[in-house]
Amino acid sequence: MTFATENINECLAGSHNCHVNAKCTNNDGSFNCSCKSGYNGNGVECTDVDECADGSHNCHLNAKCSNNDGSFNCSCKTGYKGNGVACTDIDECSAGSHNCHVNAKCTNSDGSFSCSCKSGYNGNGVECTDVDECSDGPHNCHLNAKCSNNDGSFSCSCKSGYNGNGVECTDVDECADGSHNCHLNAKCSNDDGSFNCSCKTGYKGNGVACTDIDECSAGSHNCHVNAKCTNSDGSFSCFCKSGYNGNGVECTDVDECADGSHNCHLKAKCSNIDGSFNCSCKAGYRRNGVSCTDIDECSAGSHNCHVNAKCTNSDGSFNCSCKSGYNGNGVECTDINECLDVSHNCHLNAKCSNNDGSFICSCKTGYKGNGVECTGIFIIEVSIPI
Repeated sequence: MTFATENINECLAGSHNCHVNAKCTNNDGSFNCSCKSGYNGNGVECTDVDECADGSHNCHLNAKCSNNDGSFNCSCKTGYKGNGVACTDIDECSAGSHNCHVNAKCTNSDGSFSCSCKSGYNGNGVECTDVDECSDGPHNCHLNAKCSNNDGSFSCSCKSGYNGNGVECTDVDECADGSHNCHLNAKCSNDDGSFNCSCKTGYKGNGVACTDIDECSAGSHNCHVNAKCTNSDGSFSCFCKSGYNGNGVECTDVDECADGSHNCHLKAKCSNIDGSFNCSCKAGYRRNGVSCTDIDECSAGSHNCHVNAKCTNSDGSFNCSCKSGYNGNGVECTDINECLDVSHNCHLNAKCSNNDGSFICSCKTGYKGNGVECTGIFIIEVSIPI
């Protein structure tokens, strides 16, 4: 009689003696123990294999191998990225994962980076401070330029009065190029880096503002006492006053009476005086001497003619002549007795009677007429018959 036997799976039943880190493999009537990958031993005893130590790992050269129970881990070293089996360099400079100062230059290297302060800064690259080239003196600004420090550098600018890029500076001739502020009536004098303004002769002020000097009012002119000083912009002129000749600095009197430059009337007398002349109407004329009119002595009663004389005005004078019936020079006049000197015109048959300045003719008795003509009176007797 044959009996069937049941195979016992010790692996499933847990009746094996395999190590916890071993694999139990059932077989007919028995089982086998084999250490799992990562362990060494007979399966009943299993010890961890340190792959990191024995070099059996597959970690990348730039990875760190970390042993663990029955296995290992690969992790890329700092500065690298990947799964540990494959690791590539991290460019911290591009990625911005560096700690370089903002004013430093980041230089990537295999698995790392380096920091170096940029030109114009001092420090270790992680800390950078500005270099003040202007104070420290490593700048190349010109002697006549201003050095201005800025963050990480400096700038050069030529000082006022100079042209250039700051490294080279040349004097600006403000007088020549018209960039000065001197007054129109001032003189501009260039000097190194600047200029000076000075008012021209005849002006006063600081050179930027210049005002005319009135030499005439100030008394700083050289005009003659008999000249007129006329102020002009920046100067003055001298002119001899009317009645004087000369250049204004020297003036001599003009004798208008002698040279005929007077305006006295023909009937006036010219009298020279210093700087001028006087006109006075001659005797027999009146007015101001420039204009002279005849005095009518006869009308004015300023003559000396006799009461029995006739005054006849003439240019600048008068004449006296005794009236008809009088004898004399006109200043003295006496009555003419026409009856005695027979200068009368009475008729033969008239009577001449003298009177003051004249005579009267009257016809004699028996005559009739005006005395100059006298005719006889005839009596006709008429007989009337009775």
